[in-house]
Amino acid sequence: MLQFGIPNYGAILVGQIAYVPENAAGCSEFSTSFPPEKDDILLVDRGSCYFVEKTHHAQVAGAKAVIVADNISEGLLTMASPEDRPEL
Repeated sequence: MLQFGIPNYGAILVGQIAYVPENAAGCSEFSTSFPPEKDDILLVDRGSCYFVEKTHHAQVAGAKAVIVADNISEGLLTMASPEDRPEL
């Protein structure tokens, strides 16, 4: 399995961005129809579940990267596994 989430510094990722309205937040598994053949990058909305859940579902679906659309104006933050949910 690809080391999803490990930055490949200096590399370039080229692909199409997909947004799946039926699972906009990425908090549940994506259907087998995602990703379409040329969609490599998944755009999900912030909220409703942990970042690690969103990225796990995207990785299982075949996405090469995830963009999380933020709805709050704030500085950068670190996305990490939640301490209260070690199973994630």
